[in-house]
Amino acid sequence: MLRFSNPDSSVLFADKAKELSTNAHFDKGIAKALNLKGLLMKDHGKAAAAITQFRSSILHYRKINDKRWMANGYNNTGLTWDDIGKKEEALSCYDSALTLYQEISDWESIAETLNNFGQSYRKHGNYLTSLDYYLKSLKIYESNRAGNAPIKMVLANIGIVYEKMEKYPEAVSYYTRAVAIAPPEDFVGLGITLSNLGNAYEQMGELAKSEKALNEAKLLLSKADYKRGLVAVTNELGNLKIKKGEWKESLALLNEALQIAIQSENNEGQSIAYNNLAGVYSKLGDINHALVAARNALKIANEYQIPEQIELAFKNLSEIFIRMKDYKNGYEYYFKYTNYRDSVFGKKKLEQFYELEKKYELDKKQSEINLLEKDAALKKVAFAAEQNFRYGLIGLVAGLCIFFGIVYYSVTTKASLNRKLQKQTEEILKARALRAQINPHFIFNSLNSIQFLIMKVESAKAFDYLAKFGLLLRKIMDNSEKNLIPLSEEIEILKLYVELESLRFDDSFEFKIETVVPDPTALEVPPMVVQPYIENAILHGLMPKQGDRKLVVSFSQQNGSLLCEVQDNGIGRVEAMKVATRKSKLFASKGMQYTSERLQAMNKFLNGKSEINIFDLNDNGKAVGTLVKILFAYA
Repeated sequence: MLRFSNPDSSVLFADKAKELSTNAHFDKGIAKALNLKGLLMKDHGKAAAAITQFRSSILHYRKINDKRWMANGYNNTGLTWDDIGKKEEALSCYDSALTLYQEISDWESIAETLNNFGQSYRKHGNYLTSLDYYLKSLKIYESNRAGNAPIKMVLANIGIVYEKMEKYPEAVSYYTRAVAIAPPEDFVGLGITLSNLGNAYEQMGELAKSEKALNEAKLLLSKADYKRGLVAVTNELGNLKIKKGEWKESLALLNEALQIAIQSENNEGQSIAYNNLAGVYSKLGDINHALVAARNALKIANEYQIPEQIELAFKNLSEIFIRMKDYKNGYEYYFKYTNYRDSVFGKKKLEQFYELEKKYELDKKQSEINLLEKDAALKKVAFAAEQNFRYGLIGLVAGLCIFFGIVYYSVTTKASLNRKLQKQTEEILKARALRAQINPHFIFNSLNSIQFLIMKVESAKAFDYLAKFGLLLRKIMDNSEKNLIPLSEEIEILKLYVELESLRFDDSFEFKIETVVPDPTALEVPPMVVQPYIENAILHGLMPKQGDRKLVVSFSQQNGSLLCEVQDNGIGRVEAMKVATRKSKLFASKGMQYTSERLQAMNKFLNGKSEINIFDLNDNGKAVGTLVKILFAYA
């Protein structure tokens, strides 16, 4: 295709077409020329110029009320926004396109736009939402007996989602189906799919199959002179050679990828190539070249906000400086790497969690709507029965039977639904509490502490930390499906957690867990309730304080109930809020919020009166800590 193989000639052609159309006052011709030029700019990495062309194209199509091509312009603009990581702008464009296509009932373009939605959500880690859009798109294509090309495209995209979710056999299955029906003349589409297939095989450890697919992909993309795809597949081949220990071949391929990326202004491709080169040079002991490559990777990744490459550049720089025995910079970049990895991973996981949460809320609302509709229908029947009263005693008796039957059915149905919704609420709040308790920050901080202890050659301390960390995670997961566990088990989990936090913060606070209950094994409590309050006391109460830091957790019986108290001598809630504000961090603990909601739900479910109260401790008006009282009324 001229668009891919000879972009300069294509630009001249588009400019000439625009000039002729302008002279003839031919809006449709102007719009088509602008759209073509936008596509050319997009293909070769010039996003800002492409968006300008597409917007101008849309304006001219609007003049002649051509909704189909207006929508096409919105789709192209959205795809370009996606290329540079602007998700919200992209989704807004796809919304505009979808509305226009629905107005003209263009099913094929509706399916294409749904596919675009899927791509955007996939790029930003929302894999469940992405898969939903792809499946909707595939259903429209298949039900309307579309040709192989669009079906192949969606199958390949579903494969990408499975690959991102690390379900590589499923990814290979979809990629293989896509390759089997791909039009042979579609060099670009087939080349990209083969490249993805090669990546999936590589992740499965099938390097021979991976190399075969990647080489086939490179050949096809070279024929089309599709620079963006060539950069990606050449980078991947270079990475594959690294895994095979073929360093010379790897350097040649990565430098080739870098040159193509520079020529085509492909910033992401440049960053990937530089990072891969840094790794190879470092392995070969060429530290100076490794350092230059890693710094170039970081500079480009920062400038164009490419998260995966920022993370990898930090990691590479840490390893390079440690090889240079520059431990100060080595540890500095190591902590930048782990903190950045933490934040990116946490954000993605939270987005996925909120996706599931949103789906739950929608299901819940739909259930309530269904119940209301059912009630309305039943009331209508009851009204009809009442009208038949005047036709005699038999009608009256029948009407009463129907009415009471309806009332009984309505009440029992509503009660059943309420029980179901209550159970669903309890389950999602339990999931929320579990997520809060073993959140990514805690996991990464723990792993970072273990790594740092190993690097400091404190192997005994690192082994102790690792053993406790593994035991804590196992206990939390073992108990995650239970509504109640023995108090003794909960105390053991809390003790492990506090010991880990104490090790992480260099034993900088004192703590004790007191139990004045005769038999802790005989009492049961809901798991994952107390820990968020202990976490909050340590992180926001004790750690910002100078001087002695103390934490006391106690369990006692009170009027037939179980009372847990979490007391710290920290800076207090007011000062903690000020500290959080200065650091631009959100202070409110989601873990505590979810735990409170969960106890409220369990009160209804178990007919109990559990409650949580928080008190600020003062000494002559000065904050001297915080006290949390958790009453388990059904223990």
